[in-house]
Amino acid sequence: MSEINDETLVELQTKGRELRKELFGLNLQKSIGTLEKSHRIGQLRKDIARVETVLNVKNKSMLNNEIEAAAKKSGETIDAE
Repeated sequence: MSEINDETLVELQTKGRELRKELFGLNLQKSIGTLEKSHRIGQLRKDIARVETVLNVKNKSMLNNEIEAAAKKSGETIDAE
């Protein structure tokens, strides 16, 4: 989890795409009956959720920073939630 937190937004998006591709491949293998490591599907789902969670937190943080910077520039005060 700590390695996910240290990655940039672009790296996280790339990692998310790669994990989804791998999950797609495993689901395809499952459907045709050639899947050997069925536990990997659950692991991938959790990894994708972790990546998406960190992406959402970073996006929200960036948005809040932009709002605060705009407010400071205009001289307004905004209550951050």
